[in-house]
Amino acid sequence: MIKLDDAVIGGDEGPRIVGVIFELGHAQQAISDGADILELRADLALDVEGVLDDIDKVDVPIILTDRIVEEGGNAPMNRPEHIFPLLQHAAIIDIRDNRHRAYGSR
Repeated sequence: MIKLDDAVIGGDEGPRIVGVIFELGHAQQAISDGADILELRADLALDVEGVLDDIDKVDVPIILTDRIVEEGGNAPMNRPEHIFPLLQHAAIIDIRDNRHRAYGSR
């Protein structure tokens, strides 16, 4: 069982719906469509400040995700300076640091 703010995942609570957001209006639309949790795709958001304003108007946990191009995302590289200000909005973070390759890779 995992608890993200007030949303419990697993256990007797059943499945949860995650709405992916990266544009203005996505947060409210996802909640209207039944999302229990929102995933902010920072790598896809063109107006991050606007999306954050939308997030502040809803009361659900936020997963912060930033994907580099090699992972199917839109970020050219890991961008700590871009991500750090967003951390305060996240209940959980899904970011990989590919500067350090897996052991044994050649």
